[in-house]
Amino acid sequence: MFNQGQAWADSFFWAPLQIAGSVGMVLGQRWGFLLALGASGYWWFVWGMWPIFGVLEGIYCFVRLMD
Repeated sequence: MFNQGQAWADSFFWAPLQIAGSVGMVLGQRWGFLLALGASGYWWFVWGMWPIFGVLEGIYCFVRLMD
């Protein structure tokens, strides 16, 4: 029962943030990179199977924000 709550949080909170961040990145908007950078921390800390994705997305977003 406890793990089911985490699964619902993935679907209703983190997934829309990731999708919105991706759309913003494609549009070249600064908020998209910030949103994707924040959402990348989720993939790194919560889902241990996605650390490389989280690190690469975080680095990419950070570098783009520094431009």
